[in-house]
Amino acid sequence: MEKLFSDVQAQFILKNYKGIKNEQLTKLINKEFGTSYSINQVMGYKSRNKLNSGLTGEFKKGNVPYNKGIKRGSFGEMSKTQFKKGQKSLSKRKVWTERILADGYTQIKVANPSKWMMKHKFLYEKHFRKVKKNEVVIFLNGDKTDFSLDNLEAVTRGELARLNKFGYIQSDPEITKTGINIFRLADQIKNRGDSG
Repeated sequence: MEKLFSDVQAQFILKNYKGIKNEQLTKLINKEFGTSYSINQVMGYKSRNKLNSGLTGEFKKGNVPYNKGIKRGSFGEMSKTQFKKGQKSLSKRKVWTERILADGYTQIKVANPSKWMMKHKFLYEKHFRKVKKNEVVIFLNGDKTDFSLDNLEAVTRGELARLNKFGYIQSDPEITKTGINIFRLADQIKNRGDSG
């Protein structure tokens, strides 16, 4: 296999690779030998021969960035979306603001600075009772936008898993309620049998 760099060029790389970027090293080689090597060829050679320039790309302690203290103006369309002095952040929404998540559920902002709750859980707790740790609030008719109180029910995570497994969450809330009651009755019978 033919060598990419001659012995003289390889020696030149060894003398000059430390402390400079690959682009600069490539220019040096091409200027010195009248060649047209690419940056990728030089990088590949350095990698195969485990030659590390020692450059990390990090600022050393005490270095000052070239743009420190320079104020940037607005260019083109940029000024339309930049914050103006005294402008309030769009992410700071008012309490009771609602937002729809990617999965179709609605959240409601219940406190500042940024406390959000699922709207169906918030409504259930406001009108019925606190939801326990092992419970979730479901929509009996499966419609995530129907927040009527008779469409909300708290079930355990185990009950929800069984409702999903057996397809009991239907558009008819009575079918869903029947499924919940079947599982709750089965659990009561099982618990009586275990204790007896």
